[in-house]
Amino acid sequence: MGIISKISKISNIVVSSTKEKVKCKYLERNIKSLNNRIKDTDDKKAAHLIIEKENMQKKIEEEKINESERRKKITVELKKQVEVSNRERKEEVKHLNTVQKVKKEFEELPIATAVDDLVSGISDIEKAQELVKKSPENIYVWLNLAETIKFHKKAFLIINGIKAPWDMIGSTIDLTMEFVGGAIEDNVDKNKWTYERAINQAIKLGATRKQIREFAENYKKNIVISGVKGTSHMILKQGKKLTKTSERIIDFAADKFILKNNKK
Repeated sequence: MGIISKISKISNIVVSSTKEKVKCKYLERNIKSLNNRIKDTDDKKAAHLIIEKENMQKKIEEEKINESERRKKITVELKKQVEVSNRERKEEVKHLNTVQKVKKEFEELPIATAVDDLVSGISDIEKAQELVKKSPENIYVWLNLAETIKFHKKAFLIINGIKAPWDMIGSTIDLTMEFVGGAIEDNVDKNKWTYERAINQAIKLGATRKQIREFAENYKKNIVISGVKGTSHMILKQGKKLTKTSERIIDFAADKFILKNNKK
């Protein structure tokens, strides 16, 4: 709704400016025509034409004032909306370190993160993480998270392997971000759960090596169902990212637009 409202306001400002120019130009042409008629007529008729000309000049001034005030009001509302959006974006990253900020910026890019969104949906990793948050003392939710992470990595490599012949550059970027970026993040973000950390947490809660092995052997994924879920997840995530990225572009454009109009 925010992005639609901002686009609407920018459109209204442009329409107002265009309307003012068109109407004023029309009246100015009529005034020019009246000036020619005034020169070619007697004083009695000219007096009537002069009054008509003065009324047109007043209309021009009124049009300029009314549309200018209308644009100022819309601009103030637009500026407030952009400030709120910018403030909310700053709040989102306020407590993040540099690596986490860069990671968040990348994760919010549409298209570039399509494969990761697809893999996340296929592996159900977000669901596994939510289960851990809800039941942190349950051994099996940690074992489930560990196997989900392992499946996530495997699916990521397979999908990049499939698309590599057609998208070598994209696959190289994805794999570099996964391994190089992931290694850096693991060292900086000690709260990020890896396969090893999830297993160690399960062991701390009392899981035996036998339980871990049996859970891994019984962990199965229906590839067809997972593929459908992954695709739906990717479409939903990419749609949100496109909207968010579009709003950031609109906010940037709105800032420049407001600045340009204030200089006039």
